[in-house]
Amino acid sequence: MRNVRSVPGIIYAQGKPEPVHAGSPHHVDFGGFEINVPVKKFIQPCLGLLKKWARQALILLVAALSVLMFQTSVIGNYKIPTGSMIPTLLIGDFLFVSKCAYSLMLPLPFTNINLWRYGSPARGDIIVFQFPDEPRLDYIKRVVGIPGDKIELRGPILYINDEPLKTLPAEELDVKTTLGMRLNTYTEPLGKIEHQIQHVQYLESRNFGPIEVGADSYFVLGDNRDNSRDSRIWGVVPFELIRGRALMCWISWNAEERRWIDRLRRERLFKMLD
Repeated sequence: MRNVRSVPGIIYAQGKPEPVHAGSPHHVDFGGFEINVPVKKFIQPCLGLLKKWARQALILLVAALSVLMFQTSVIGNYKIPTGSMIPTLLIGDFLFVSKCAYSLMLPLPFTNINLWRYGSPARGDIIVFQFPDEPRLDYIKRVVGIPGDKIELRGPILYINDEPLKTLPAEELDVKTTLGMRLNTYTEPLGKIEHQIQHVQYLESRNFGPIEVGADSYFVLGDNRDNSRDSRIWGVVPFELIRGRALMCWISWNAEERRWIDRLRRERLFKMLD
């Protein structure tokens, strides 16, 4: 066996220079420019690096797809952008939403296909759904009417099947609307849930209905009753548009606070929803 070492254009074998010919493993032709390099030693590290990058990219891709599939069919994360569900939900709340509360969803990102339905929303559930007039938007409201219910609002009082819900005053908030009207909070029993709702004090024009909820549809309201676009305006929510049930506020961020340290609402960390 000969000891071989190379320099551009020359191979030294046993201390004697030998010229490099075309076709030699050390000869590379780049479009008329001939460069003599140890090709194997140059390419192998590059191939190894490319394989390493490819493996890492594949791992990241699988991880990203797994997260998207999990969020599509098991637990989703949603941010509250408006005040229609005050006082239950605040602007800046981040929620965990169960996508499997009522049905098994197809685990493909950016889809909303029910594979197997095994439940239905109950009165009092807070649901996330696709807005009927514009399905690309997600809304969040509280279910107050289920299929077959007769829903009516007489002033601030909600009637279900001609029975009024017995609301109790909770507190008078020390805040006012932009028109200077004071806000009041009440506790409203709805099914097995007692939750808080918010009304503008002395507002008269609240009457609605009566309306009967159709099959496989749900009548929803915002807890901020006088500042919510809900079923009173655009109608009921079909079951096929429901994306899940809100379970928990896991973090809440108040962007109106000046100091960063004050923006985190610590009392709302991992708060279960009623």
